[in-house]
Amino acid sequence: MAIDFKARLRGMQDAVASQMESYVPGQGGGKWTPPDEDYTFRVTATMDESKDSKKLKVLWKFTVAEGEYQGKSILDGTMIEDNEVGLNICRGRIDDLFPENGWPPLDNLPLLVDMLEHLTNAAPLVEAKTVTTPQKDNPKYNNTRVYINQVLEPITDFVPSDDQGYDDQGSDDQGSDTSSDDQGSGEVDYLNDVLAFCASQGIPGVTADYTVEEIVEALTQGGFKFKSKQLTEEEVELLNNIGAAGLIEVEKKKPLAIPPKKTAPTPPPKKPLALGKGAAKAPPAKAPVGKGKKR
Repeated sequence: MAIDFKARLRGMQDAVASQMESYVPGQGGGKWTPPDEDYTFRVTATMDESKDSKKLKVLWKFTVAEGEYQGKSILDGTMIEDNEVGLNICRGRIDDLFPENGWPPLDNLPLLVDMLEHLTNAAPLVEAKTVTTPQKDNPKYNNTRVYINQVLEPITDFVPSDDQGYDDQGSDDQGSDTSSDDQGSGEVDYLNDVLAFCASQGIPGVTADYTVEEIVEALTQGGFKFKSKQLTEEEVELLNNIGAAGLIEVEKKKPLAIPPKKTAPTPPPKKPLALGKGAAKAPPAKAPVGKGKKR
């Protein structure tokens, strides 16, 4: 069954309006410049749903437009449901890519679905830097973050539809095209999930400026431990996926007290057999049996 993203976004509007109060312009443009070379990308994006938490996210796809790695794509997921950091990063990108429209009105959030569809059709050019680090437990998989420095082809021709983006019939195909890209890339980005986890644990200072590996290292050095009984299955899976299984504190089971085995009492030792020193008496001789005389 196709996911009705517009209906989901309508249900998020009040929460988004509250979370947007902390928005700082420029977060989506990549203020932090990581030590990596510049690339020119074609960028597209679709609405998607997290496989673990089932919360909404925007799945960005950056495809190298020229040079040695032309055609190579990088997926970068941004969680927008119940995730203030990811939401504001997503807004920063939308503001940069749609300079004349900006983020959808907070009372018309479903319009974001139409904007992402328009973005994917246009596939504008952006200049960005990347930071790629291998996962500690699975070196063959990479975590890649993309930081947009400049939008070379801003979108200026997006016009909201007459129904203000509430055409639910037009969103039926949105949920079926992204899962294959997500599975086929071999690159999984856990940063937004890690940021949400740290926020839920009340850990301050963790922002999108840090990589997953840096956050895990800081948690390890800081001596953080999370009791397994207090974590959800999704949180345990997340920590395992990012190589932070050592931060999970498993409660040791108390050993089962087994009473000592009862044994039969040891019988007293037998007295040694005492025999007299006298010579043994021979048994009495039996009278010989002979044949009688005939009379």
